[in-house]
Amino acid sequence: MSKIFVDQTCLRIILTTNVAISNPRIVEIHYRKPDGTIGQLSATVDDEVTGVIYHDLDSDSILLDQRGPWKFWSYVVFGDGRKARGETVGVTIWSEDE
Repeated sequence: MSKIFVDQTCLRIILTTNVAISNPRIVEIHYRKPDGTIGQLSATVDDEVTGVIYHDLDSDSILLDQRGPWKFWSYVVFGDGRKARGETVGVTIWSEDE
């Protein structure tokens, strides 16, 4: 796996919910930055059966603005109100000179 760097914008964040996704009302990727800030990104379902979702950063993204340990997890709310949260994944974001 290659390193991910601060201010990188050419990146697809992919996570798995480990549950089938049908009739979702909300599909998001949640994150916690090294400074403790929590946020979410809208996500797209890539595989309904295995629950794979993703979010593509674009050239205007300012998300990856901090060096250090980040945490990401998937979050889905189904049409009937059920919720699914995926396992937390830790990722290190590096500065360009590392």
